[in-house]
Amino acid sequence: MTGYDSSIKMTLSQHTVTYPQGTNVVIQVSPTGGHTATGTVKLYDGATLLQSSGLQGNGAAYLYIQGLNAGSHSLTASYSGDSHNPAGVSAPVILTVNPVSVQLSTSCWNANFPYGANYNCGIYTSSAAGAPQGVATYQYDGGASVTLPLSNGVANFIVPTPPVGTHTVVMGYAAQTNYAAAKSSTQHFTVTKAPVILQLTPSTWYATEGNVTLSVAIQSWSAGPPNALGTVSFYNGNKLLATVPVTASGTAAITVAASTLGNGSKTLKASYSGSANYASGTASVTITVK
Repeated sequence: MTGYDSSIKMTLSQHTVTYPQGTNVVIQVSPTGGHTATGTVKLYDGATLLQSSGLQGNGAAYLYIQGLNAGSHSLTASYSGDSHNPAGVSAPVILTVNPVSVQLSTSCWNANFPYGANYNCGIYTSSAAGAPQGVATYQYDGGASVTLPLSNGVANFIVPTPPVGTHTVVMGYAAQTNYAAAKSSTQHFTVTKAPVILQLTPSTWYATEGNVTLSVAIQSWSAGPPNALGTVSFYNGNKLLATVPVTASGTAAITVAASTLGNGSKTLKASYSGSANYASGTASVTITVK
């Protein structure tokens, strides 16, 4: 490329820096006919003016630039000229600004918990240039990447009521603007079946005739009742009386004739089958039949 003035020279103390670090710049204008250059110089990054400075008594200007965006910058110096030294533009000098490294850490709640709870995570990023900008991401069980805006380098998210099983969450920060990609973090957690408690209630504790109704309510402290999930089998001792589905309110009931139970003390049992996310459970009561 033509049009550059070889008498205007620019030197950098460093040609490669890491954002937001800078470098010293010396712009030297060689004298013409023994006349030391006076006037001003302007430093440009492409077409963008970075700084202006007057020449010192030795015909040189000393500047410091920093905070340029990551990437390659073509720097040139423009000299205003004076009565003895002509104006001109220096040949370009390349300054490379590398993105600053980013550190990523995570904090997630509970590596093991019963079904019914959420999985909560925080993503924390930092760098020598302050809080990284942009977004973080996470992938749950190899699914689509979810984008999370960072606020002061922090993002939080919730995986709502994950099902029973072992799960994986991968959290990361990709290279963005002036910030390099961070090493990703992988977390594993396990969800166990929700524990259940059965409350079995007979319609009577002393049956002489007619019918006996057995009602059972199923509850879980971690997930609430297993509404319309699974079945309940009712037994007279070891004899199966009936198997019925759990209702939408987490209950089940059967009615049997007292005469079919036989006389004496009878242990009646309700056995919940469980489901994909609920554990099984049993309850029993003893009634007298005559």
